[in-house]
Amino acid sequence: MDKIKTSKKQKKSEMKFLKAHAPFTSKELKNSKLVAETLLDCIRNGDTASFREVLTAHLMTVNKTETAKKAGIARRTLYTLIGLV
Repeated sequence: MDKIKTSKKQKKSEMKFLKAHAPFTSKELKNSKLVAETLLDCIRNGDTASFREVLTAHLMTVNKTETAKKAGIARRTLYTLIGLV
């Protein structure tokens, strides 16, 4: 049997871009009660853009593994939710 020819060229990476990680350090964003009140206010006002921004910022400040366990969702789902994947 003949040998199968393989390409000598390296293939380009499938990953198109990397996101830079800029950690949040705000004490207000770590305060779950304050964030919950703010999210409820966003719901009352129908402001979905602000809701997403506040939730994403809060999730960026807290421990994602613990938060995923408390929420009963996979950590991967949490990362997808905040757009890190």
